[in-house]
Amino acid sequence: MKEINNPESSNLNSITVHFHKVKKIVTADWIKQIIYTILETEQSYHQGAISIVLVSDEYITQLNKQFLDKNKPTDVLAFPWNEDYLWGEVYISVDRAQEQSKYYQVNFTQELARLIIHGMLHLMGYDDQQRDTKISMENREEFYLEKMNMK
Repeated sequence: MKEINNPESSNLNSITVHFHKVKKIVTADWIKQIIYTILETEQSYHQGAISIVLVSDEYITQLNKQFLDKNKPTDVLAFPWNEDYLWGEVYISVDRAQEQSKYYQVNFTQELARLIIHGMLHLMGYDDQQRDTKISMENREEFYLEKMNMK
């Protein structure tokens, strides 16, 4: 992955990475590097904090039920808050990333990067609810995977 520094010109306050009761399988810096690449490329800087939380299927199922009334695990949930102090939160299931990496026959870090990208695109307003917007979002995910040499 190409090294991108924290954009000095941005108004972004902070990016935090949490590992909630899951094994720390990548570094927080690796995750932040993906986010910085997206922010720099999209020129989408916003005042506030971004929080990335890696969780288990059990935890993401609780969130999915609480916020979307779906009693099953999902791979990524993004909550764009767009408040003065908080830009948004992205929750990623490490369990789903592991399963999906096997299913799609890619390595785990590639699948995890895809989920981070997906969550960040949601925070920036991308939508995957309609067929055409879903295709557009998937194309953008592929663009970033290639840009970061993760494809």
